[in-house]
Amino acid sequence: MSTQDILKSAPNSSRVLNLLELGNQLQTMKLLQPGEVFFHNPILNKGILQKHRLSARDRENLKNGRTVGTKLFIAYDTDREHEGGKYMFLGQNNAAAIFKEHFGMDVQEDEKSMRDIRLLNILEKLPSLDPFLLRESLRHEKFDIPECYFRISASEYQKIRDNVVREFKPLVEEACGGMANLEELTQIIVDKMWEANDLTILYPLIRALDIKEEYASDVFFAWKGFVYYKIVLGRIQDRFSMFISRLKAAKPINIPTGTVKAEIEKLRPHVINGLMEEFTIAQQNVEDYNHVYRQKLIKDRQPLFFTRFLSSAPRRYEELGGAIAALDHAVTLWRHRFGEQNQPMVRAEEFVDILNDFADGLPDIETVAQRQSEKKAAGAS
Repeated sequence: MSTQDILKSAPNSSRVLNLLELGNQLQTMKLLQPGEVFFHNPILNKGILQKHRLSARDRENLKNGRTVGTKLFIAYDTDREHEGGKYMFLGQNNAAAIFKEHFGMDVQEDEKSMRDIRLLNILEKLPSLDPFLLRESLRHEKFDIPECYFRISASEYQKIRDNVVREFKPLVEEACGGMANLEELTQIIVDKMWEANDLTILYPLIRALDIKEEYASDVFFAWKGFVYYKIVLGRIQDRFSMFISRLKAAKPINIPTGTVKAEIEKLRPHVINGLMEEFTIAQQNVEDYNHVYRQKLIKDRQPLFFTRFLSSAPRRYEELGGAIAALDHAVTLWRHRFGEQNQPMVRAEEFVDILNDFADGLPDIETVAQRQSEKKAAGAS
């Protein structure tokens, strides 16, 4: 099983948006009306987008300052994906030329091409591709994309929204305490914080938290995303330790060569250590947030700590999103492939492909080792 086969057969997750599989499903189920598309470009609509943790070399080529990039895979022949295809990074130095040469997209003249490129730029900037934040981001940017592409029901969306709104309310109530019609005012302000595009009514809150007005929309959106990732982490937490146990216990079979065996012995501990490290980073980000918001701001009424946290919200949002994407994808794909088997037997070459796929969402081996070394040094001191 090749990496392309892994991608094609994997369920959509926080790391993968498989438009080829998703489009086929939606057409089979007759959920798409004529003319309804994700991208206008038909080749892009058969692409697979995957979040990828950038190496030092990747970061040099992209020069965008981010740690998580987005790969676009296009099969040479969508009816014979096993024959492979082409990868490119969104935002890479020669991206415009590639889109013009291989996709026929003229971003200077064609409005549909310009729209698709703008959409790709938004996807590239997101730390993950999970349905909820994907939907929110594109709605925020005024993209009209059929709801069925987001794979999230109205009830599930409302449940998530209610959880995020519940997180906003204590701050609003604290800032507006003593005012008339507090409940009504709170709901209005929370709705505006949720939308993050009409900030007029939020000016007192923006001033109270000392947020720069030009960054306020991004900060509120990042805050919403951060709270959402906190919810997702709580869901993953219940399954993560069991997943790690099963990954450790998985038994490779039909090992063709010593080289494949050695690769498994190298990859498996790297993936396990990397995923556990990402889980720890995600937990720490959430604990920091809970402390400055619940304890310092709401209980102790010391807004400075939360203001400092909000100033780093976009960076933390990216860091937390990258970690959540790696964790959610690994847990989702493993369960999709092996169900509830405690000690699954898996062909060695397939196991290598799966481990490589997981590793693709993690920092490289050297970065993980450096993190662990720094942690040990900090503990010793």
